[in-house]
Amino acid sequence: MSPDSVSAYWNKEFTQTKQDKKYDVVILGDSMAATSFMPELLSDSTINLALSGSSPVEGYYTLKDYLENNDAPTDVFVSYMDYHLQHDDFTLSTCNQVHKFSIGDYLEIYRTIKDTGANGFEDINMDEYWNKAIASSLYLPSEYIASIINTINEGGRLESNRQAYDEVTVHAGRACKMTNDISASSGIRYDDYSVSVLQGTYYKKLVGLCEDNQIKLHIIKLPLDVNTMFTDEYTAKVNGYYMNLLKDAKYAEFRWYPADYAVEWFWDDYHMNQHGSYRFSMQLKQDYPDIWGSTATSPRQMLAVNNDIMIENEPAELFKWIDAKDYTVVIYSEMDDFEGYYNAYFNYGSQGLQSVADNIYAVDVTGNHSIYVKNNILTIDDNSYQWNDYNSNEVNIIIIDNSNNKVVRTCSTSFNSGEGRFEKIQ
Repeated sequence: MSPDSVSAYWNKEFTQTKQDKKYDVVILGDSMAATSFMPELLSDSTINLALSGSSPVEGYYTLKDYLENNDAPTDVFVSYMDYHLQHDDFTLSTCNQVHKFSIGDYLEIYRTIKDTGANGFEDINMDEYWNKAIASSLYLPSEYIASIINTINEGGRLESNRQAYDEVTVHAGRACKMTNDISASSGIRYDDYSVSVLQGTYYKKLVGLCEDNQIKLHIIKLPLDVNTMFTDEYTAKVNGYYMNLLKDAKYAEFRWYPADYAVEWFWDDYHMNQHGSYRFSMQLKQDYPDIWGSTATSPRQMLAVNNDIMIENEPAELFKWIDAKDYTVVIYSEMDDFEGYYNAYFNYGSQGLQSVADNIYAVDVTGNHSIYVKNNILTIDDNSYQWNDYNSNEVNIIIIDNSNNKVVRTCSTSFNSGEGRFEKIQ
């Protein structure tokens, strides 16, 4: 497969099989939903089934497949960016590649396209609709020869795909660009809102599917950055559309989060980076306490957060990821009054600093562990970890995931006295 197909393949397998556990919350949507909703922060019973580049067409069939094989969730959250609602193109080619649609689905989509008079497809010529659907279903060379040739020429694609599949699994379906890159916001002005007839038809089908299964549906318009502008006309059209869409729904709501997020929390004009996704997911926990109340973090969630910690580059953000989870952070520093620096620049919540040895400190988030350091060996309870070059920089850090008994990261930073801040984590 091409790397872009891995998440769709994972999604297809997950929705078309019986899962070992019940998921209380299902996330649907496009890449913005895949980026913004973080199951590793929300709960172990949340699954993110958003598909990059998708529209309500894929969202409907994703939920339909899931409900045919699994118990209904209590809540479904749905989020699509405007451009995936305005146009009639969708990820049909990717879904073909991984056999996400059944012949019955293809027929239903085809009839709906004809009934609604949809046009303007960018990804597929509708004159070739059935040719491509059948060629994919039968694995004909016309659809797969390019992938085979690329696999031979590139080498290593199978292993990279397996790694990507594992990453989607550990992130409970969240497949997106994971980065802390920052966008130069262009300050987009939104002055018109429309939903195509085809997308609107499937949006209604999605609402109906939730209503039929007594699922609470939450349609979320995600936060954008503070430079974004909405005209009064745009605002009225958005609110009017969703008022009409949900007028007969008993279990549905529309919620529009304002454009009040910092520019540095996005890696482009629409998609949040890890800092933005962290804040939005924590905001959801506050806004929906009955759904995402205070629960213990599972080992699977910890493995996902480990990946988030690995790409963190801001010292002030690092300790937010470990908050209320079973992590131990051990720090070496010879800075005078390091505890003062820690409290001013690192401490998040009530993550108290304790002295372990000369110039060595520990943050034991849950407060349940015995910690000992000697000769580059860190011992937590009965588990030992090698800590090489622990004194190589002004501040050296090792982070331990106690749920999975593994070193998450060793890193360092130094204090920039001229600018009154710590440098980015290395």
